[in-house]
Amino acid sequence: MSATTFTDDTACAEAIARIGAIRADLARIETTKTKAVAKAAATAEEKASPLQEEEAGLVAAVEAYCARERKRLTDNGKSKTAEFKTGKVAWRKGQAKLLIDPTLEDKILDRLKKLQGFTKTTVAIDKSAVKTSLTDDKASPLKRIKGLSIEEPKETFSVTPTGAELTPRKDL
Repeated sequence: MSATTFTDDTACAEAIARIGAIRADLARIETTKTKAVAKAAATAEEKASPLQEEEAGLVAAVEAYCARERKRLTDNGKSKTAEFKTGKVAWRKGQAKLLIDPTLEDKILDRLKKLQGFTKTTVAIDKSAVKTSLTDDKASPLKRIKGLSIEEPKETFSVTPTGAELTPRKDL
């Protein structure tokens, strides 16, 4: 990046026009990239699909075989893993999951509140309300709380070129 200094409005206007042209080129490059990525993804998915189907079929067949032979493979349940020459299979019990009937959730919650220890309440600072109080209310009691302050917004600078058309370029 070169440090350029402008001496008049014309030079600055030309730079803004160039910024517009660069942004248009970048947009075209991004569009080309997105199309190439989508095409590559479609090709990869097309190649992967038959392998995924074959794998799923083999896993189902191995599972069916091992289910039939489970007693022998696990030494009558003493093991949860069976070793083969090319790999191993394992049976693992997942964790229990709590199911709550959505039509009864309010009633269940009321009953659990009475039992204590089975509900939780989250308390958080309402940043919007605190900000409003600190900025709008001169006598806000929140102004006496140490650690609360308002950060003034930072000024930003932007360049918005006009007339930068997204016409195709042959060199991109």
